[in-house]
Amino acid sequence: MKAADKLYYARAVIGFVAGVGSALISGLELSPLPFFVGWALGMAWAIALYVATYKVLKRYFLGELKRRDIALLGLEAYVLMWLMSWTLFYTLLGFWA
Repeated sequence: MKAADKLYYARAVIGFVAGVGSALISGLELSPLPFFVGWALGMAWAIALYVATYKVLKRYFLGELKRRDIALLGLEAYVLMWLMSWTLFYTLLGFWA
């Protein structure tokens, strides 16, 4: 498997994990705060996780890929998996809670 493929699939898996984390964060009952604060924290979690994993993956793939490729390759997979898993787990948490 090529380095680009490994990076793409790693971003998809990390996006799924970020979505689960966002669902847990946004599903918390922060009673004195408005409802959209949980959503903003969920989005901030996903952005922070992407930046943190970029720094980790940059060390791993720097010899094989360019910095720009490391930063952007798999971004769409990350975002789509994050949104899909956030929506799915947020709905499941709301349904079973």
